[in-house]
Amino acid sequence: MFYEALGNASQSQEIYNELFFKCQDDLQTFKRMIVMRRDYEVYEESLEIANQYLKLDMCDMEMWLFLTDLYLEKQK
Repeated sequence: MFYEALGNASQSQEIYNELFFKCQDDLQTFKRMIVMRRDYEVYEESLEIANQYLKLDMCDMEMWLFLTDLYLEKQK
């Protein structure tokens, strides 16, 4: 999140990918990757990854609301 705050998207994405590669059960990192893509307006990729996340944790209401917002932003 430090590099995100500095506006360095590539560095933060690299760190998130590395963390997620080491531990694919880390759902917080997975969520952060999704939110970051939305923040940088990569909506299609964010939608795809959010749907993958919900296959792992269907009870995450926060992510369901986030996904709803994404669809509304894209008007789908």
